[in-house]
Amino acid sequence: AAASAPPPAAAPVAAPAPPPAAAAPEPVTQQKPVMQKLLILYGTQTGNSRGVAKELGAEAAAHGFEARVLGMEKWKELDFEQDKTPLVLVSSSTGNGDAPDNADKFYRFAKKRSTPPVFKGVPFAVCALGDSNYEQFCEVGRQFDQHLERLGGNRFLKRCDVDEVDGIEAHVHPWAEKLWPALKALKQVAPAQANRGAEQAAEAAPAKAAAKGAAPAAAP
Repeated sequence: AAASAPPPAAAPVAAPAPPPAAAAPEPVTQQKPVMQKLLILYGTQTGNSRGVAKELGAEAAAHGFEARVLGMEKWKELDFEQDKTPLVLVSSSTGNGDAPDNADKFYRFAKKRSTPPVFKGVPFAVCALGDSNYEQFCEVGRQFDQHLERLGGNRFLKRCDVDEVDGIEAHVHPWAEKLWPALKALKQVAPAQANRGAEQAAEAAPAKAAAKGAAPAAAP
């Protein structure tokens, strides 16, 4: 009898595929806080106002502000109305109420009746330095405070009149403690105003569209 054929060999069983490797977690990037811009202008004769301005500028970052500190001789480089950057103005008075040399032209510009409202919508605060032994105590700072408002600026903090007889820091430090919260309050108001403007525009859009699409009335 013929020998029977051997049974076919079983096919090899494939090994199970390894599970897909888990994706590596994406690194968490911490966003840097957005710094609000701040402009600090100083008018100085002996360096005291410059010192106050520089000190405020150095403190700004710790309160969330990116400060630019400039002497008033550079005022023509600035577009106050366009930028709307909050302004802190620090100025002394010389002689009997005269402006410091580096502030004289800017001071004349601010006082001039024909000057347009270049500070329209600009938040500002003034720190005036003077000596109470003189009759025109803090006169230049007082005048700046008055004319910035006349030219459209919005005073966000009451002026600080620094009497150098008492010591500059005795006046500046308490005022600075009020300055930073007042500036932060401006940061909160601005987004709220922007949101209100967007909401008003959204509410007005359907009415405008309806008016635009309305058919003209037929002539009688």
